[in-house]
Amino acid sequence: MQSGTHISDRELVMASDGELPQQHLAQVHSHLAGCSSCRARARQIDDAMADFIALQHSSGAALPTAGGPRALLRSRLAALAAQPSPKALPSVPALLHSVRWAAVAGIAAALVLLVGLALLPRLLRRSQEASDIVPNTRLTPGAVLSTDERNVCAAASSRSARIIPAALGQRVFEEYGIHSPQPRAYELDYLIAPELGGSDDIRNVWPQPYSAAVWNSHLKDALEGRLHDLVCSGQISLATAQRDIATNWVAAYKKYFKTRAPLPDHYAFAKDMPWGQ
Repeated sequence: MQSGTHISDRELVMASDGELPQQHLAQVHSHLAGCSSCRARARQIDDAMADFIALQHSSGAALPTAGGPRALLRSRLAALAAQPSPKALPSVPALLHSVRWAAVAGIAAALVLLVGLALLPRLLRRSQEASDIVPNTRLTPGAVLSTDERNVCAAASSRSARIIPAALGQRVFEEYGIHSPQPRAYELDYLIAPELGGSDDIRNVWPQPYSAAVWNSHLKDALEGRLHDLVCSGQISLATAQRDIATNWVAAYKKYFKTRAPLPDHYAFAKDMPWGQ
């Protein structure tokens, strides 16, 4: 990504799936913070992929095997490679949204085209892992240490005294099937933050990747501070804040910041240290 240029769709997809080097990923996040056009495209691609996966899950349709469309895939890849100036992924959102409204019988044909665009491995991984944005509710439903608003608001908001022990961190990664996590690739995060009465229990800790191009850990940190302020100013109850952030922190972010998209300033919001720092 050169200075002064927009991020390509391919880079946005790779950033979302954690396939960019950390330095390049940091450049992408920095660009997104100041470029509403690229943020809109990143959000559109993420939402379209989520729509596609939801359609596949709800329909129960089997994903096509590799044997059938091999010849078409080879020809499609050859055609893409032969183009003098191929566009990265110019019609990915439109293509995936059209699949959302297509008959289930058309999924296999659409997937052939997606394979040609090098998206099927990412879709399969997202389908298997559900989402990197929110934790697995079976493993991380959330757990609270305090439900007393006075105690929560009287306590210091700093989390320096509640660093997650290495042994607990390793157990969390093992539960999520993440072996040998790359340093600085994850933040071991409390689902319900300590400043909201969250516990150190393993049921309240999950490995939040830094790879998400749009809904990343910096935004969740901003939400935690916002909820703490709302609770301590008497605008919402502590129980409501705990429930909302544990149920779906992205939905809570949209609700309490009154926005459908991340606020640009929050991409620079830094509160927690990455795993392996």
